Amino acid sequence: MLVFEDADLAGVASSLASMGTTVLGSSDNGINKILRVSASGTRLASVAQHPDVEWIEPYVRPQAFNATAQWVHQTNASESRRIWDLGIHGEGR
Repeated sequence: MLVFEDADLAGVASSLASMGTTVLGSSDNGINKILRVSASGTRLASVAQHPDVEWIEPYVRPQAFNATAQWVHQTNASESRRIWDLGIHGEGR
């Protein structure tokens, strides 16, 4: 969830925890203040009412697709790995 930029992130986390929400993590990069929380659907309605909560969205675990993305970085043509075809593999670098 995104917290308004002028909000106290630790204070919001504490407030949400007191409401029964599990705070899994927080991040403040100077631009965005983000809380990662776990809460039931009924609890989320209360969380959304918090005056410092700007945005709520589900967390989707990132997935790496490195095994199928080499061609994108090399040629951007499906299944074409021109750099590797030229014998450049990065060994000894």
